[in-house]
Amino acid sequence: MDKIRKISSETAVVRGYFNNHYGAKAVVNALEFKEMLGTALTEREKATLEHARNYFTQITDLAHLKDS
Repeated sequence: MDKIRKISSETAVVRGYFNNHYGAKAVVNALEFKEMLGTALTEREKATLEHARNYFTQITDLAHLKDS
């Protein structure tokens, strides 16, 4: 986080890239990172994050059921 803050103090815009890997968690990672930077999420972003977290919890639960 320190490195990101340093860069942001030296430039007007900082952009990040979140790879949508096999787990498809790029949206969750980006929104959580935004929170870590101290930026408040909009209501829509909060709803998206909650929906995504619930989805991944359900997928994980189903995978555990399949394995047992």
